[in-house]
Amino acid sequence: LKLTQRSLLGSWGETHKVYRQKLEEVTGLQTACSSSIHRQKKTLRDLKHSLQRCKPRASPEEFALIQEISSQIKERQNVFFDMEAYLPKRNGCVLRRGGSRAPGILDF
Repeated sequence: LKLTQRSLLGSWGETHKVYRQKLEEVTGLQTACSSSIHRQKKTLRDLKHSLQRCKPRASPEEFALIQEISSQIKERQNVFFDMEAYLPKRNGCVLRRGGSRAPGILDF
């Protein structure tokens, strides 16, 4: 019976180790994706403001191009919104902890 318990605990320990590694990988990917989206949203925001400043003195052709680019910016912002829906959100209720361990409900 003790041999079975040891093998079960060993198996569980290995499974937990793999789980933690995968969780760290996913967390890293989510952070990288979130950072990339944030940077791209800032770039789009800056571009949108630049286009707004150009509108008053734009020729009819340039105005049409500005409208088209503005429409594409809105579409891209919607894509980012959809992507962010699948990423974890930071809020004031969840405390960031040091270490490689994710906080559990009993940690609060």
